[in-house]
Amino acid sequence: MLKPGMILNERYEIVKVIGEGGMAVVYKGIDHKLHRDVAIKVLRAELSADEVVVSKFRKEGLNAASLSHNNIVGVYDLGRQNGSDYIVMEYIDGITLKEYIERRKKLTNDEIFKISVKIADALKAAHANGIIHRDIKPQNIMVTPKGVVKVTDFGIAKATSTTTMTAQNEAMGSVHYFSPEQARGQKVDMRSDLYALGITMFEMATQSLPFEGDTAVATAMKQIHDPLPDVAALNPELWPGLAGIIRKLTNKQPEDRYQSADEVLEDLKRVYQNHNYIPENNVKFTAYTPSPAPTAPVAKTQPKRERPRREEEEDDEDEEEEAPRRVGLWIAIAVAILSLIAIVGLLMKYYLSTTDDNTASIPSLIGFTEAEASEKAETTGYNLVIEAQRYNDEYEKGKIYEQSPTAGTKAEPGATITVVLSAGHYDVTSIPDCTDMTYADVVNNLIQLGIPYEVETRIDETVQMGYVIEQEPKEGTPITDETVLKLVVSLGGENEGVEVPDLRGMTREGASEALKARNLTLGEVSLSYHDSVPAGQVIAQDLDPESLVIEGTAVNVTISQGTPDEEVEENAANGSLIISDPLPEDKEEGRLSIDAIDSYGNSSGLFDQTITHEDFADGGMSVSYPDGTVKIRVYLDGAEVFVRDIN
Repeated sequence: MLKPGMILNERYEIVKVIGEGGMAVVYKGIDHKLHRDVAIKVLRAELSADEVVVSKFRKEGLNAASLSHNNIVGVYDLGRQNGSDYIVMEYIDGITLKEYIERRKKLTNDEIFKISVKIADALKAAHANGIIHRDIKPQNIMVTPKGVVKVTDFGIAKATSTTTMTAQNEAMGSVHYFSPEQARGQKVDMRSDLYALGITMFEMATQSLPFEGDTAVATAMKQIHDPLPDVAALNPELWPGLAGIIRKLTNKQPEDRYQSADEVLEDLKRVYQNHNYIPENNVKFTAYTPSPAPTAPVAKTQPKRERPRREEEEDDEDEEEEAPRRVGLWIAIAVAILSLIAIVGLLMKYYLSTTDDNTASIPSLIGFTEAEASEKAETTGYNLVIEAQRYNDEYEKGKIYEQSPTAGTKAEPGATITVVLSAGHYDVTSIPDCTDMTYADVVNNLIQLGIPYEVETRIDETVQMGYVIEQEPKEGTPITDETVLKLVVSLGGENEGVEVPDLRGMTREGASEALKARNLTLGEVSLSYHDSVPAGQVIAQDLDPESLVIEGTAVNVTISQGTPDEEVEENAANGSLIISDPLPEDKEEGRLSIDAIDSYGNSSGLFDQTITHEDFADGGMSVSYPDGTVKIRVYLDGAEVFVRDIN
């Protein structure tokens, strides 16, 4: 365990422990480079030697780092020091939703609605990026005193483009929130996250879990077989519409649930406008109440017998008592036979599928070089596509470490196998080798490693356009705070490059369209006051007009904020506000919080960090707000600074 005052990689100071789990310890920390509070998740020392655990831990960071959303905890950096891996995340000054539920005697309908909207919106963003969380539960959701909701812990998240988990030993997370298919160890997709959202909403509404067993297996069996308890009966004050959404989210079959987070959000909005709106549900809901305990039969008064009972009469009564037991036995035997028939049917179906002349099993290409994989794919009748090269600890450079579809999947001849090549060991202490890689792959890897870079291009007849020709510093050079990796990228032969357009005077949208038309992209957008260029128009660009670059190059621009007369200036073109420095001159830092309010009264956090005067040195801070925002509230150290209406 790390001690307060320790510094990771000469940047992150450990302050105190704020959470512990079986895999990692979470510390509050200070980022001395950017002067902000952070949360630092450090893999436990005893697990650092386990390559599988380390790989999953790093994948958690990469999954979360690929998501940027107001309701998802942001990931800033990944690192390793003294054999310990760590993830630097956004610091949330709040409690888990589980603690929030336990501390409150009862959540209002408004609270349940607003928290559910924010979780669903976070899932919408994750699913849109191909990420399934797979462990949605109140313990993985943070709530701040201002009502900001953040989903965290993508430790077992998995991309939807890859094969979903099927093995029982992969079933991780909390079984109380598992979907039936997850409890069975079957295919998991985004609808499993929505089921877990439904269970979380049930818990918010009733302060109880719908399925409880003495063991994890018993709980899983209840998830699979037992109907959902009547949430409306447990909370008579619950809006009927919210009860209907919970029921639809928790249908046993995935096809009977909502098919996307978008659908959930649409029904939540309808319910907010009309609390009695009942979402359409193909499954008829039957209120579930526990079966009453059997009562002892009332004894019948028997007439006094005048003679001894015959042996035949005693046998007849024994047979009458035995009859119900025999019926139960026959029912059990019938169920067993039907189950056996079903299993045999499944086995036959599998056998027939494996003997189908038109399909074959996808071969495993993991560990192959590109040349070996190409030969294997060709001999087995499949096409090979190299998706990217990414850093990987387990496989040496040039070896395949990921493929889709996975080995064993049935596919028609001529199907495509997409693979990812290893770019070598993941190491943030020294410069990696970037030569002979595409510009896009190199940039993605450098962003993951947090290494600043600069790019220049050169016409080269011998190197294919878009590939890195040279780099400085060379591979293996230690990384310092001053390190900037300079890359030289090939433009191919004469006139093969793409000409950069002149973006000056264009709006942000116009510049983006002009770049898109030439297969270029809009990069970083800086803001600056200007006396003569109207607000919202491009003042300058980092790449000269008419210069040649490779396809996919990002062009950074500076956009005018107009004259610096107003403290807050709305930029209607891109849905953002320019916030001027709210700190008094004699105050060095403070906690700035910015919330967006929509027409339904929902509040979403746009910004919540410690700031200094330096953060506003370039003419202010740009804060984007989502569509539908009608009001912006700005707080400094918890006190409201001002409110801005959005027209």
